[in-house]
Amino acid sequence: MKRSEINATIKQFEALLDQYRFRIPPYLSFTPEEWADKNHEWAEIRDNMLGWDITDYGEGDFEHKGLALITLRNGNVKDPKYTKVYAEKIMMSMPGQVSPMHFHWNKMEDIIVRGGGTAVFHLYNADPKTEERLDTPVLVCRDGRRYYVPAGEDIELSEGESLTFYPYTYHEYYIKEDSVPTLVGEVSMCNDDNIDNRFYEPVGRFPEIEEDEPAYRLLCNEYPAAKEDSAGEARPQSSQDAGPRGEPEGGPAAISRDRPPALRIASRRRRLHFPFSFRPWLTMSKTSFKTSFNPGSIMSNTTTPSVVAIGELLWDMLPDGRKPGGAPANFIYHVAQNGVRGTAVTAVGDDELGRDLVSILADNDVNVAAQVNDYPTGITAVRLDDGGIPEYDVVKGVAWDHIEFTDEVRGLVRGADAICYGTIAAREAWGTRDTIYRMIDAASPDAIRLFDINIRSGFVNKEVITRFLEGATILKINDEELPIVANLFGLDSPGDDIASRQRVMEALAGMFDLDVTILTAGDAYSIVMGRDETSILPTPKVDVVDTVGAGDSFSGAFLAYLLRGFSIPTAPTRAGEGSAFVC
Repeated sequence: MKRSEINATIKQFEALLDQYRFRIPPYLSFTPEEWADKNHEWAEIRDNMLGWDITDYGEGDFEHKGLALITLRNGNVKDPKYTKVYAEKIMMSMPGQVSPMHFHWNKMEDIIVRGGGTAVFHLYNADPKTEERLDTPVLVCRDGRRYYVPAGEDIELSEGESLTFYPYTYHEYYIKEDSVPTLVGEVSMCNDDNIDNRFYEPVGRFPEIEEDEPAYRLLCNEYPAAKEDSAGEARPQSSQDAGPRGEPEGGPAAISRDRPPALRIASRRRRLHFPFSFRPWLTMSKTSFKTSFNPGSIMSNTTTPSVVAIGELLWDMLPDGRKPGGAPANFIYHVAQNGVRGTAVTAVGDDELGRDLVSILADNDVNVAAQVNDYPTGITAVRLDDGGIPEYDVVKGVAWDHIEFTDEVRGLVRGADAICYGTIAAREAWGTRDTIYRMIDAASPDAIRLFDINIRSGFVNKEVITRFLEGATILKINDEELPIVANLFGLDSPGDDIASRQRVMEALAGMFDLDVTILTAGDAYSIVMGRDETSILPTPKVDVVDTVGAGDSFSGAFLAYLLRGFSIPTAPTRAGEGSAFVC
C-alpha cells in the first residue's frame, strides 16, 4: 500500500468517528514526531499493539479486501503484567468490501454495528479436527436471541444489532453496496490477533508500504522504542523492539474503505442551524429526503454530510415559459435527492420574482439561504438550438451579484463537509466574487471544494479562475469550456478525442493539485479522473428535450455519492444515471 492511501484512510476513519461522536483516546492523535518523544510510560500501547491498524492482508487490493481498525484496549496473553481479560476494537467498514472468512481458536467476541449501514454476515461451523467448513446448521446468538440458520445464509444486522461468535465459528461480513460508511465495533476476550485467527484462505498480516509521503499517524506495528530518561538510562522497551515480527496467518476481521485515497473529506459533522433574518415570505425548507433508494441507508439529519453552494438564483426565461434556474439551486436539489444535506446561499430582490422563486424552491425541498437586497431578482434569457443545447443571455446588475459574507454564511461554510462555487457569480469585481474568496478561505481545511467552472456570457477572467482553482479539490468542466481554460494556461488545445481531453485534464490537475477532475461531454460521455484512477462513462441514452441543468445534476449526485463513501467509478456511474433523466 502507498503511505498516502494509509494516511487518507486514517483521516476518513477519524471523520467517521467524529460523525458518530465516537471519542477515542488522545494517543491516537500523536504524530510520528510525538511518538519519538514518548518514554516507558506508554509501554502498554506499544507492547499490546494498541492503536491504528491498516492492512491489505498482503494482497495489494485494499479497496476490495482490507482492514481499517483501532484496538482501543487489550490485555496480553504473553505478558502476565497486563492483566486485562477483555479487549475492545472499532472498525470502519465501507459498502461492498468483504472481510475475509475466519474463525478464532480461543477468542469469543461480539461484533456490533455501531452506526451507519447494514452488515451482512455468513456463518459456518468449523470441523474441530480438520478445520474445514461444515454444511451443518449454525447457532446464531443475536442480542439475546438464539436460533439456527443454514450454513452460509445471509444474516443482516442494522444499527445497534450484534452477533456473538464462539471459537470455531467461521464468519465473514460486508456492508451492503447501497449502504453508507459504517462503524463496526468488537468487544471480546483478551486476544492476540497474530496467533488466534484461522483464515479459510491464507492471508498476510501487515502491508508492504510504499513511502510516497510522510506518515500522518503511526500504525500499531511502527512505534519507536521508548525514549531514554534524562539520566541516559534506557527505559524498558516494548516487545516491538526485540526484532521484526513474523507475519503468521491471520489478522482481525474488518472491512476497509471505498474512497479515492487522496480525496479530502471533512473531519467534522455538526448539526446545522439557520439563524438568517428572513423577510416574512422567505423560508428555508428543511430538506426531506424524497429519494429512490432505500431510506434506511440514509443517516439521520444530525449525522448526514452537508454541502453549501453559493451563487446565482434566477428565472430562466425559456421559450415555453419561465423556470427556476441557477446552478447552485439545481446542484443542491440533486445533492439532497441523493442522501446528503445541502444549502444554497444566494440573494433575491424584494420583488414578486424573488418571492415566487424562494416559494417554489421550498415546495421542492431545496434548502435556500436567500439574502434580500435592493437589486432586482435575476433573470436569464435562454434559447435552445436545434440539438436542445442552451444559449444564455444573463442579465447583469441583479441581486445575486451582491451576496454578502455574513456571520451566518461563515457558520454554514465552517460546518460544511463540502462547498461548491462557480465563475458566473464572480462576474463582477465586487460583491459576490469577494464573498466566494472568503468562503473558500473559511471552509474547513479538510472540506471538499468543488469548482464548477461554468463559463457563461463571455466572462473569462484568468485571475478569478486561477484563484478558484487554487482553492479547489475538485474541478468540474465541460467539453466547450476545456479548450478555453487550456488556452488561458498555455496548454495545447484539446481536439474532440478523449485522449487529448484527458491530457489537458491531467495537466490542470497537476498544476493545481486537484484530487478529482470531471469533464462532461454532453450526451456523449463523462470523464472522471482521480489521482489513481480514471473512469470514462457513456451518457445514458434518453430522449433529450434540453440539457439545461444536466451538468449541475451530475455534479450534485456525484458529490453526494462521494460523501456517502462510494468510490470512483461507482459514484460517477450512479450520478450519470441520474443526470440523464433531468433532460
